[in-house]
This record gives sequence, structure tokens and C-alpha cells, in this order.
Amino acid sequence: MPSYLTRVTVPTLNVAGWWDQEDFHGPVHIYRTLEKRDSTSRNFLVVDPWNHGVLSLTAPTTTGS
Repeated sequence: MPSYLTRVTVPTLNVAGWWDQEDFHGPVHIYRTLEKRDSTSRNFLVVDPWNHGVLSLTAPTTTGS
């Protein structure tokens, strides 16, 4: 296990897409690993029918958008 996956100190959102042709299992693996050590309920997982990179297509143009 990587040394950086040993604790959750800030809220963490892991995002995966069912149609991610690059890496669906990575975010799920990170979530599961951190969830075992998350005593403060700061680890979250979102899975939706996205493909790889779809969230980066609508980048905000100003802070708070």
C-alpha cells in the first residue's frame, strides 16, 4: 500500500465513471483503502455514468462557478 493512503486528514472525494475506459478501478481502490482508516467520515465516493475526462470539459471560468 502506498504510504500516502494511510489516513484521511481532509475531506476526500473519489470520483469514478462507469464508462471510464482509462481507469474505473483506481478511484474505487483508493476509496476502499482509505475507508478502512477513515474514523472521521471524510472519505467519499461518487460513481456515475461518465467516461474518462468528462468532468474536465466544463471547467469553471471564475472562482465560485
